[in-house]
Amino acid sequence: MTLARFSSLYRGLCVGICALIFCVCAMPFSGIATALAYEATVGSIDDTPVRLNSGHIDIGPVKIGNEIHFAIGDDSHQHATTSVWRSPEAVTFEVGETHKVRVPDNVSDTGLGFLGAPGSEIYFLSQTQQGNSLWPGFSSEHADGRGWNWEVATNSLPEGARWWAYTSSSVSTGVQEMLASYEHPSVIERSKPVHLHNNWVFSSPGTYVIDIRAVPGDDYAAATQWHTLTFEVGGADAQPQPRPTHTTSTQRPVPPTSFPTTTRQHDPIDSGNNSGDNRNGELNTDHVEITKGHIDLGPVKRGDRFLFALGDESYQHSPNKEYRDPSSVTMVVGDHFKHTLSASNARGALSFAGNEGDTIYFVDQTQHGNALWPGFSSEHADGNGWDFELDPVSSPAGSRWWAYTADSFGGVQEMFGSHEGSSRINRSQQKVHVHNNWIFTHSGTYVINMRAIRYDGHTTDWAPVTFRVGEAVSDAGVSGVANTNVLGAATSTRPSAPSSAALPTLNALGVSASGGSAGGTGGVPPLAAFGNGDALAAAPTLPVMPADSGGAAYGNNQATPVHYDATAVQSDRRHWLMLIAANLFFLLGLSFMVYSKVS
Repeated sequence: MTLARFSSLYRGLCVGICALIFCVCAMPFSGIATALAYEATVGSIDDTPVRLNSGHIDIGPVKIGNEIHFAIGDDSHQHATTSVWRSPEAVTFEVGETHKVRVPDNVSDTGLGFLGAPGSEIYFLSQTQQGNSLWPGFSSEHADGRGWNWEVATNSLPEGARWWAYTSSSVSTGVQEMLASYEHPSVIERSKPVHLHNNWVFSSPGTYVIDIRAVPGDDYAAATQWHTLTFEVGGADAQPQPRPTHTTSTQRPVPPTSFPTTTRQHDPIDSGNNSGDNRNGELNTDHVEITKGHIDLGPVKRGDRFLFALGDESYQHSPNKEYRDPSSVTMVVGDHFKHTLSASNARGALSFAGNEGDTIYFVDQTQHGNALWPGFSSEHADGNGWDFELDPVSSPAGSRWWAYTADSFGGVQEMFGSHEGSSRINRSQQKVHVHNNWIFTHSGTYVINMRAIRYDGHTTDWAPVTFRVGEAVSDAGVSGVANTNVLGAATSTRPSAPSSAALPTLNALGVSASGGSAGGTGGVPPLAAFGNGDALAAAPTLPVMPADSGGAAYGNNQATPVHYDATAVQSDRRHWLMLIAANLFFLLGLSFMVYSKVS
């Protein structure tokens, strides 16, 4: 062998061996890089004293560096142009007079008799956000990927006062899950990362102080410190402070200290590398079927254009959020959404949907588990308000469909659209994020054209949105969905005109046809009255309540568990890329050897 050939062989072997050594040494650090990227997603906690009377609020554990802290996620934008994590002691929630309602006469028939005597006045924050009203809930999505519990106890309250935090179903009266109350300490148990919003009720004006902390399962050594939540109830409503001036008309970038602005199941390990949020690119046109997860329909800005997009946070086809072309997506409403109308459904709140015994497909406005959860959002356009237009295109013969929001007692709050014809969801006053009920009467394919219209008349192009209804969906990720075929009972009646001087009843809080929030500009029409159908116990007790055992219709309120392990996916991807690179280098070395032999 000549010296030149030996030199080529030697160089080839060295290249291959060095590549393999590099791969083996670098692989462990890829996981470290992922962890460091995650830890950098949250900055610090702001302890500036503030008062909040509107907007989206999340309460729970958050990871900062290597430590878990308990914080309030403030997405109200009342005091900052970005979302802010705040110290609980620095925040006062103002529950003003616009939240005062009367308990209706038939309250004893609804399972909510514990709220007070008929005609008594209470203060009510709905689990479904009304306009931009104060909307506090719970989230553990930004901790460490584990399931966290909340321990809750009353610290102080006005003399003789009472308070409750509970969830209710869109199709039944009564309590779905009692989370906490004035009665005694309680635990909100969740085995997976969650994001949920609930009803808050206060019986009297005054200051309520609630002790709270978060515990990861049974690991009390890792519990957060105790903190306090303060609600100032009653009194004159403070005028909402003007939002800080934005320096640009385009959507603000999401900074490392921000958190999601919606009720959603973000992957808690998401490092912020959102490939779907390419503001200068096009929508994703890959043809996909989505059977689960959080979906937002609405305008997004791409370059100098506004497009109607489908925001896909199902993580079924990507470890990141993707903005997709709606024409390339089919949302699958599987058989697990099939329900049979009960007698009280057919007599009351869902009388428009069919008769007793009829089968419908019902997608709830409140997400259950990681079930398919399509809604509307204009948060990712330009910061302005947009309306949404819906126009039916095609559906199975003889079928009907409706998209609407329900009040906390099952009645129709606002009809967004239906098979009957074109409709417009008026939300041009401000950007919104809303989820609604969807009802389909038959299996088959439904196509609805949708577009968005800005306050100044600027429109997106029409985009076809497709639902394929009625088929078996074999997907372990679709969890927490009630495995029952009977909707919860509700016997609410249709709205009636209110007296201008009358105080609204408990179920009269809601979004008006023009999209105004309760207590905002313009009157708020009354919503469906209390039903007298199948109700839960009128005086619920408050045990330590695990919510991970499903069963009854919508009885499992374990909201938005995360099933997609983005850390594992990203780490595995790095490992495979390194192995491929090493093999390529090794093959390069072999080519040197072959070349040296044939030369």
